[in-house]
Amino acid sequence: MPRQAPSRSQEIALLGLLFAPLYINDVFYISAETPEQWLLADYISKALVLAIVLLMPSFREYVKQSFNWIRGDEGQSRAPIIKSALFTLIAIVLLFAVEFVIRQPLVNLIPGTALFTYPGVNSAPLYWIDLTFGLALNAFAEEFSSRSVLRGVIEQFTSSSTILTIASSLIFALTHWSNGVPNVVGAFVSGVILMVLFISTRSIIPPIIAHYAIDVWHFV
Repeated sequence: MPRQAPSRSQEIALLGLLFAPLYINDVFYISAETPEQWLLADYISKALVLAIVLLMPSFREYVKQSFNWIRGDEGQSRAPIIKSALFTLIAIVLLFAVEFVIRQPLVNLIPGTALFTYPGVNSAPLYWIDLTFGLALNAFAEEFSSRSVLRGVIEQFTSSSTILTIASSLIFALTHWSNGVPNVVGAFVSGVILMVLFISTRSIIPPIIAHYAIDVWHFV
């Protein structure tokens, strides 16, 4: 017999399981005493997210559908590459603007709310591993969960793109809770930008690229 699709209540429960590593990892970030401990906690949590996505059939299907642009399903036009590239570039510029227009002014206005700040990585090999593998792992895990999966689940409850964008961005933003209020607000606005990019291009690839680009800029 074909596998029965999970009910909406079951999907919500599975969503809690998916996001648990992204919320709990901040506890380990706060208690980490070395960059190596922080990176280990970060990599394990993001690997768990990807594993859950791959193991849950409905989540795996949402991610598969989010590669629409590459697969070119029947009955759906492919998003033009030039248009998608332009939207991605605009999103990256807007993500940069979030840092200078929103996050930094909020840090100056309400300092001292962060429970954790990212430590510098002094080991050159580890630094380059994190800048390549680590940030790519982060971009894929967060975009699959916060864009592909959340869109698939939330759209079962509403057809409103506005509600979808706000709800998914809020869930995404709160995974940054240990970084303080300015970072949570900045992550919320960034989540809005990335979800709009996802909806506009109909592909998860542009948000992954934009996410990775802004993370590289933050950690270089």
